[in-house]
Amino acid sequence: MVADPRRAPLRFGVFEVDLEAGELRKHGHRIRLPQQSFRILQVLLEHPGQLILREELQQSLWPADTSVEFDKNLNNAVSRLREALGDAADNPRFVETVPRRGYRFIAPVERPAAVVANVPPIADPPSDVAAATSTTRAAWKGIAAAVLAVAIVALGGWFAFRPRPTSSGERAQKTIAVLPFVAGDAAEGSVDDYIAFGMTEALITELSRVGALKVISQTSVMQYKGLRKPLKQIANELGAGTIVEGSVLREGERVRITVQLIDAATDTHLWAQSYGRESASALGNQRELAREVAGIIRSRIAPADRTATPAIEQTNAAAYEAYMKGRYFMLQPSEASWAKSRDFFEQSIAADPGFALAHVGLSNYYGTTDTIPPSEAMPRAKASALRALALDENLAAAHAALAYVHYFGEWNWEETERRFARAIELDPSDSWSRRWFALYLNSVGRSATAIEEIRRAIELDPVSVSAHDAAGAIYFDACQFDMIIQEAKRINELSPNDPRALIHFATAYFHTSQWKEALEFAQRGVDASGRNPAFLCVLAATQHRAGLTKQADQTLAEIMQLAGKGYVPDVFLGLVHLWMRGPDAALPFFERAYARRDGYFVIVRSSPWFDPMRGHPGYEDLVRRMNFPQ
Repeated sequence: MVADPRRAPLRFGVFEVDLEAGELRKHGHRIRLPQQSFRILQVLLEHPGQLILREELQQSLWPADTSVEFDKNLNNAVSRLREALGDAADNPRFVETVPRRGYRFIAPVERPAAVVANVPPIADPPSDVAAATSTTRAAWKGIAAAVLAVAIVALGGWFAFRPRPTSSGERAQKTIAVLPFVAGDAAEGSVDDYIAFGMTEALITELSRVGALKVISQTSVMQYKGLRKPLKQIANELGAGTIVEGSVLREGERVRITVQLIDAATDTHLWAQSYGRESASALGNQRELAREVAGIIRSRIAPADRTATPAIEQTNAAAYEAYMKGRYFMLQPSEASWAKSRDFFEQSIAADPGFALAHVGLSNYYGTTDTIPPSEAMPRAKASALRALALDENLAAAHAALAYVHYFGEWNWEETERRFARAIELDPSDSWSRRWFALYLNSVGRSATAIEEIRRAIELDPVSVSAHDAAGAIYFDACQFDMIIQEAKRINELSPNDPRALIHFATAYFHTSQWKEALEFAQRGVDASGRNPAFLCVLAATQHRAGLTKQADQTLAEIMQLAGKGYVPDVFLGLVHLWMRGPDAALPFFERAYARRDGYFVIVRSSPWFDPMRGHPGYEDLVRRMNFPQ
């Protein structure tokens, strides 16, 4: 005896449709839906993934209507259906509009399996094959019920006892990327744009707490903001098996935040949900929403994970909004944007002096800016990092910020390593900590370990220019010039004409005495960087070594003029004098760099740029005073 599967409810997302009773339910609660809207839903659910033409709906539901009446009635019915489902026409999760043609139901539908009486129940198939089961059933739709029942029983048994996926497949699925949330037509820097950015960052932060997941870094996923690429291509570029997409849609004084979880290999929706929030509170409350969403995602793709979730740091809405705006501008590639980030972090601290993350943000600003000397910037960076740790000793970002100060500002090697190790222990998915830890390892002479660590950072941040830039620097210090070229090519693919790629090309060709190529890329780097002093120093040294002494002297004069007007790191000045005037001319600049705690001086022992200084008594004394670990 075969039970009729048509009597059982159909399920998609958090919704359940009882076709026999004519009811739509969400979490078991009935949702009011006009009759014609329900009938449209029924037709779509009976043919999931298939295009249902407007003409078919007219013949089935409105045969007596005129064309004008039909268009009005259909549009209204579909609008009411989307309202009930929390769906949106411009970013659909369930009902997709095919312009001028019809509609398609795009979410996965759980169809009831027919069962045979008195047959022992078969174990449920693993979750990773549920979508395949649904597709198989749809393909066999026209077969008689009895044959279908036997087929499903047989397939169920095979799924239950088949070998588990390979470990590489499991790892791929548990590598997750949260793509930048889309804010519709909102302008750059608008409230809705901040909300979209904040949801992206908050969700990445929460998912990074799940021990079983490898979460792609924010700097990599932000590269896809505004890009229209196929989902599978993005997943392949990021090395992610699962993708999270989201949108922010304004509805008057409210915003609707939609989240979708997608299996990248099959382009199958694993889960979707929509959340309504008051616009005024959406930014301030998004951490709680991100935690709720992260919990659902963990239950879907890492159900066995038991990582403890720390409490959300409490702060007021004004402090959090200012902090998130600071983070927004911190990720923009200009000093002007960084200055804005500092202002917002200070506003956040003024609104809540006890908000640890805002102190971390301020520490990061002072630690990385080149607009003020290290002797002024680093003490401020350290004070902010220590304040953050005093407020929350288990905040990974605070340990990383303090490690950065110990490394670049104080040359305290033991504390640098200890703090970076603690930051990575607390947040293994933080590519920023891994990247700077790799650079530290490289500067103290542990190049093999540094290469291993930068590779881990790139796994987490595969399309980050900064990660590949750091890799180029590490390969340079290891004199692996072919690898520098590879990293430069990768940077150029990710960001065409990026000055960092050009300077890596110039450096590699310089140290292999290919002067024509070195000159070309050094000049292009100067132009692309807006005549940045670091790039001018490389150009001057290259011109001098290539025999263009007059041009080299002119470039050096430009560098010294810039140094007279503003801050130029003494290490840069020392290196250009080293390659043009020799060790004795360079030594006073290096002595001053040591006295001022110039952060770039950490490369004094590891970098081939210092090769002409090696053996000079003054240089050897400086290296000794640096107290590098043995």
